[in-house]
Amino acid sequence: MPGSIYHDIIAFVKRPETNPHVEPLTITNWLKILGGLIIFVIPYVFILHLADLSELDHKMQEMWDDNKVLIAFMAIFIGPFLEELMFRLHLRQSTQTIMVSLLLSLFIVFDLPIMATLYIAYLGLMLYRWRQEQPLPMPIVVYVSNAFFALVHLANFSNFDLSSHIIYIPLLVGAQFVIGFVFCFVRIHYGIWHAIILHGAYNASLIIPALLFEDSLLMLDPTY
Repeated sequence: MPGSIYHDIIAFVKRPETNPHVEPLTITNWLKILGGLIIFVIPYVFILHLADLSELDHKMQEMWDDNKVLIAFMAIFIGPFLEELMFRLHLRQSTQTIMVSLLLSLFIVFDLPIMATLYIAYLGLMLYRWRQEQPLPMPIVVYVSNAFFALVHLANFSNFDLSSHIIYIPLLVGAQFVIGFVFCFVRIHYGIWHAIILHGAYNASLIIPALLFEDSLLMLDPTY
C-alpha cells in the first residue's frame, strides 16, 4: 500500500508525527477513509452482540426510543463538533487550542468526575509545558488524548461499574480507540474541520440506517 492513504494512516499510528508527504485529501481518499471505518466497525458490531453485554444499559438507546430525530442530530452534528474540539484540537499545540480543549473538558465532569479530573490535569500539564517552550512530544499527545477519547465513551453506559465491568473495557471502547487514531491523523494533516466532518459522516453511517430500519444492528452500536 505504499503511496496510499491507508499506508499514511498506518505509519501515523505506529509513530504519530506530521508527514509532509502525506496523500492529499481528495474526494476519493476521503471516501476511502470513511469506507475503511465502516468496514472496520461492521464486524465489531457483531462481536459486541455475540459478547452479550445486555447487562449494560446504553444511554443512547434509551434516549433513542424517546426522540430519534433529536438524537440523530446530536450524534451527527453536535457530538462530533464538541468531541473533536475537546480531544483533538490541541493536537496542534498552542495556548488557544489547549485552552479550548480545557474549557470543553468541563462537560464531562459530572458523568466521569475522576476521568475528567485526570484529563484536565493532563491538559494543564500540556499548557504549562507549552508556555515553558517545552511542548509535549506529538506521539505522547496523540496516544494519551486518544485514550481519553475512547475511555470517555464509558459514560454512554448508565450502569457501568468499574469494579464489575473492568474486563469489558477493551471491548466497549476498543472501536473508539482505533477509529480515534484516524480522526487524529485527519486533524493533524488536514485540519480540525476535516476531522469534524469525517467524524459526523462516520456517525451518520451508523445513525441513518437506524432511522430507516428500526431493527438495524448499527442502532445498538456504542461506537458513536
